[in-house]
Formats: sequence, C-alpha cells, structure tokens
Amino acid sequence: MTSPMTLNISFLYDWWEQYFFTGHLKPEAATDSEFERVYLERKRFLFEYFGEFGLGEEHPVADGQYVSIIRRWCVDLIPYLLGVKLQSVAEGFWQPQPMTEAEIMALEPADITTLPYGEWILKRKDILVKRYGRAEIGPSVEGSVNAAFRIRGEELYYDMVANKPLVHHLLDVVTETVLMTYRFFARESKLEQVFLANCTASHIGPALYGELCLANDIRLATETRHLCNKERHVYLHHCDLPIDRFVALYRNIPHLDSLDGAHTSDIAAVKRAIPAAKFNALINPTVIRNQSPEQLRDTMQDVIRRGADNLVAVNLCSLTGIDKLKGLMASFQETSRAMGFDPVIAIDPFAEEEYGWELPKYQGTRLYHRDDHLESFIPAI
Repeated sequence: MTSPMTLNISFLYDWWEQYFFTGHLKPEAATDSEFERVYLERKRFLFEYFGEFGLGEEHPVADGQYVSIIRRWCVDLIPYLLGVKLQSVAEGFWQPQPMTEAEIMALEPADITTLPYGEWILKRKDILVKRYGRAEIGPSVEGSVNAAFRIRGEELYYDMVANKPLVHHLLDVVTETVLMTYRFFARESKLEQVFLANCTASHIGPALYGELCLANDIRLATETRHLCNKERHVYLHHCDLPIDRFVALYRNIPHLDSLDGAHTSDIAAVKRAIPAAKFNALINPTVIRNQSPEQLRDTMQDVIRRGADNLVAVNLCSLTGIDKLKGLMASFQETSRAMGFDPVIAIDPFAEEEYGWELPKYQGTRLYHRDDHLESFIPAI
C-alpha cells in the first residue's frame, strides 16, 4: 500500500471573485442558508473545473462540512479579546488600531468566557447543531509574536530593541489570553491541535525570537497538551519563508506534530533536528505563477525527494488562473505517482474571511470592540 502525498490548496477571496462569482450570485446577507448555497455551488464548480483530479461533486450533497465552522476575527482574535478596535476593510479581514505604550502596559489577560463574543460562540454553536447536527469551533489563535504585532503594529520592532519590558509584558498577557481561549475551545468543541503561527518571527530574526518569544511558545505547547489529549498536538506555521535559521530554536518547543516552511528550506536538516514532526513544504504563489508545468514538476520532485511530507499552496490570488492550477495538479499527480506516493489534492472551498463574513459588504465599516453587544455580531443570533 502506497503512502499518501497531499497537496493542500487555498485561495484568497479575490480568486473566488474572479473565477466563481462571475457566474454565481454573491450572498446579499450573512445567513446560514446563503452560506450553504455558496458551499453547494462551490462543490459543483470545483467538479466542473477540477473533477479529473478528484475534486468537487457532480451532484453536491449538503453534508454540513465547512458551513458548520464557527470562525471569526481571523488573525485578530486575540487582539480583539484584549480590546483592540477592528475595522473591516475591502481587501478582506480586519484593520486593527494599534495600542499605545500606556494602553499596553495597562493590559491584563482577557477571559473569553466573560466577553460577549464567548456568549455569541455558544449561541452560534446551538444554532449550527440544530441545523447541521454538528458545530466546530475553528480557532485562528495565532502565536504570541503574531498577535503582539497586530496589537502594537510596527512599533513592536522598535520596542524589541529599545523597550523590552513592554514586549515581555505584552507577550505574557497574550500567552495567558491564548491559553484561556484554548481552554474554552476545548470545553466547547473537540480540540485537535494548537496552531502556533510565527509569520512575524522572520521579521525579527532568530536572536530576538529566542530572547523574547521562544519561552512563550514553549509554555503554550506545554500547557495545552492535556487539552488535545495526545502527545503531539502543535502545528507550527513559519509562513512560506525558509525555516533554517530557526530550527535550533524550534526544536525546543515540545509536542510538535507538524511544521510549515518554504519549499526552499533545508528539509533534511529540519527533519534531523525535529524527527517526529511532519514537514509541510509551502510553495510560494509567485513560484507557481512563474514556472511552467515542467518546471513545477521538477520543483515538486526535488521537494518530495528532500523529504517533504506534504505540499502546500496557500493564498493563491486571481493571478493564478484555472489552466495554471490544472497544470500544477497534473504535475503533482504525475510526480507523486512516479515517486511511489498516492497523490491527494485538497482545496478549501472558502477563503478565510468568508467563514466569518469578514468583508465590509456584511460587516459595514464601523469599528468593532470586544464590549459590543451581541446584537452587533454578524451573522445575527
């Protein structure tokens, strides 16, 4: 029996605008029935264009998957819980209003169970269970340094050199808030993994990450193990940048199950340092756009040969067209089979911001704050 090799693909919202919504109606309102309609139409759309690769459904079935996910605030969940004001923007997601030094020094950890959003989650859970027989809380909690950047903005980089007491305080508050949030999620839904997103780490470099941030990541991994009830539960996302300079630090984080890094990383060295963790090789969208099918085949062959466990193509925008995607998928299947693997292709049928209706069309352009009343949340309860 051959082992699977997976190519995971996800799109930005503008990709769906360009290739899907030109032939399908956008939802006029943020309702479960409209979300389910789009889901069924997406499954048919994926079959029409990519059915030869095992994707989509010719006769779509309402199975309750994806549409029963509760996900909101995306990368700004922890900033939101800590009081950062957010505004929905046309590009998707949220624009945070960074906090001042005084505001940050006055911060205390936030318990989601005491806030309106925690109550909203429980009410949404009841609604979805009644509708679909299931509900999944899909947390986008992020790592402490990512959340800290969204709270403080670019001033965080200056603070890491000139105001380290502020950074330590902020990271400690963020980490405690993250832990309380995961405890809540584990009580209300089956928590399979802890997502530790460290995209910002490459901006500060390994020295500052090791000095200021690593201890918080170790604490997060250690104190959430019992919530997932398995030895390896941490999914570390390093973004589509080479992970090599951080491997000596990341190997200190316990319970790593898988980690992401650029396909140009020294995969063999990563796996020697952290042998129990699977390595997901992220192929940058510009590489996918600019390489021919033959070049992509050679790239994927090289990445798989060097030890990647899965390939990932995330945040593909409208510049990556249907034909380019078909070439990518065909090259992946050919390469995987030639190297003795069973190829599996998976596509997320929604852009990240669609799960929470995080576009001005639905959220408006007002500022959102954690103390807002339940009536202000979209979808409505």
